[in-house]
Amino acid sequence: MVALSVYVSASAIVILAVVLGELYVFTLDKEIRARNLRAQFLCFLECVILTMSVIIWRTFGSRRSVRPDSNYVGVASDSKDVGQLQRRRRDQNIRAKIENENTYLSLALRVLLLFYLGSCHLAFACNIFLMAENPHWLSMLTYATFGSLIQLVTALIIIEAVHYLLKLFSKKKKLFLISSRRWRHLIVVTYTIFISVLGLYRAAQLPTVKSVSIPISKLPKSLEGFRIVQLTDIHLGPTVGRRRLEDVVEIVNSLKPDIVVMTGDLVDGSVQKLKDAVAPMQDIKSVHGKFFIAGNHEYYTGDVDNWYNHMKELGYIVLHNTNIKLPRTGVKAAQQFCLAGVDDIDAVHLGYHGHGPDIDAALSSCDPTQPVVVLAHQPRVAKTILDSSYRVDLILSGHTHGGQMFPMMIGAYLINPFFAGLYQYQGRSYVYIIKRKSKNNRCASCDLKEYLLKQS
Repeated sequence: MVALSVYVSASAIVILAVVLGELYVFTLDKEIRARNLRAQFLCFLECVILTMSVIIWRTFGSRRSVRPDSNYVGVASDSKDVGQLQRRRRDQNIRAKIENENTYLSLALRVLLLFYLGSCHLAFACNIFLMAENPHWLSMLTYATFGSLIQLVTALIIIEAVHYLLKLFSKKKKLFLISSRRWRHLIVVTYTIFISVLGLYRAAQLPTVKSVSIPISKLPKSLEGFRIVQLTDIHLGPTVGRRRLEDVVEIVNSLKPDIVVMTGDLVDGSVQKLKDAVAPMQDIKSVHGKFFIAGNHEYYTGDVDNWYNHMKELGYIVLHNTNIKLPRTGVKAAQQFCLAGVDDIDAVHLGYHGHGPDIDAALSSCDPTQPVVVLAHQPRVAKTILDSSYRVDLILSGHTHGGQMFPMMIGAYLINPFFAGLYQYQGRSYVYIIKRKSKNNRCASCDLKEYLLKQS
């Protein structure tokens, strides 16, 4: 009954959040609206985490101890039966004594589990209360525990499903490790610890650079080998800070790029909170400029216009449904290509007036005789652009993180037209979706790729 009431309460909160969003939240000022939406999103996530916590607590937290059978009453017909009853009672009391000697250990483990689950519930609250130049230790801890909780619940569901199917269909003797409840739980915990440690280790590594050669139709010889470095989904905020960004900037500058493009989700907070953290972005150097488009998380902050202005102060050209011809000086039009950028589609969902992907505004002034490269944060927008009548040779996107970790990668694969890596579309255009290496939740330093344009 307790679990059922939790599920019903969670569902009611989610439905209430949606109704409030439609009837009230979207009529507010954008900053107030952003705060309300973050609060709703936090409530939704807390309901999800609560559901997972209940599953884990009912599985690992509840335990019954054996009590001494001091009041055992039996009927003995002779002295032999009396002896058996006494031995049985003595054995029962011995087992109870051994069990109760472990009471303190059992209590300590339950308290530890309670702290673990509580830490998971604090993870997304850190997005609101613990934004700073560098990550707070509590943010790192809570996100690590939340990532491990996802793996723990996933592993538990899978192994229990396998056990159920074996019981249902197998006529042979069950595998001992699966049929034993204790061994199933041990397998689940071992897997969770292993995959979590592996994810944290990989997240702590600096990003590696992958060079990708992109064939472009009728590419001018002067642009052969033109070097584009893409950054995306850095997510400066509770788990990524200035120190990690400085390492990324050093890597980018070592590549000596012709242009650098930042394709959204640079930040998870406002300019006021993350101004110092994002400062190293101004140290990136390139031959023909640095370019920025907003991702869905810039819109979630409610501060996207201030981010546009601040990125301009850091030396970036903001492509807000606009384009630019590159190289800008010293060459004829026949030796240029058109670089365009479109807004994120969530700007429309969040009710940002004057924002949202406007393909006509971004591409109508591009010369169809010139190669066209488009920056679009989400693959869904990339698909819409490719289906338009405009010439598009290459689209650079992010957003999916390559699914980031199991089982989220299943949803990311199903709902996006492009998932990760290089795609050729209808034999004429290319799309590249950067894949993140990290297995843990939003703990990687960034996603980084180097593209070399070549003649097709």
